[in-house]
Amino acid sequence: MATLVLVADETFDSQPARRLKAGVAVMLERTSDEIKAIQQLWPRFENLVGLRGRRMYAMVDTAAASYAACTPIRADDDPAGFGLDTGVLPGGWYLSARIIGEPPELYDRIGPAMRALAALATVDPDRPLVEYYRRHDQIELWVPVPELPDLPGQPFRAGSRLRHGDGVELVPQVLMGDDGRETGPADGRRQRLDDGVVVRFVEEDQREQVLVGGILVRGQHTVPG
Repeated sequence: MATLVLVADETFDSQPARRLKAGVAVMLERTSDEIKAIQQLWPRFENLVGLRGRRMYAMVDTAAASYAACTPIRADDDPAGFGLDTGVLPGGWYLSARIIGEPPELYDRIGPAMRALAALATVDPDRPLVEYYRRHDQIELWVPVPELPDLPGQPFRAGSRLRHGDGVELVPQVLMGDDGRETGPADGRRQRLDDGVVVRFVEEDQREQVLVGGILVRGQHTVPG
């Protein structure tokens, strides 16, 4: 009998889940990926662009050891006038989880939580790690992961962790709409795989920012209607 287990880690304040993100043009300021440099960057960047109505992100390029504070460009923004660079926060699939708490203790959790999240995934080296500052006391961490391939059906391996490359991936059953609010599953159905094993399948939703869960199945693996 195959057994599927979703493990909750105390490192996170939400279950890790795959999310499909759209790319977004941003204005940014870079520094080295060191605590002191980052602590100096954020107050300067926030004072420069202002916080009202802004979404704040950070992109971490581990290969280049660089850190960039960034925010989506608005129609009335003048990045050059701010003395800022422009770029793109890459879209694609990410494994994400939230951490919640009061600063500055919350900031001390970012590094360990990001490493723990990366350990759960096959990381795409061509995209940065992302920190999304949802609120002053809530940070969403994104680890870039490859898109699931369309592979022929493969048997589940009892006693092994399902990860990218197995043709299936175990993730929570959550949907994120365009307004950023999490709701229930998108077209979720229950499917019995084996005696005593019942999981949820969800068809992939092509909208911006989608959480799919149970076991994520692509292409011919999607449960028929």
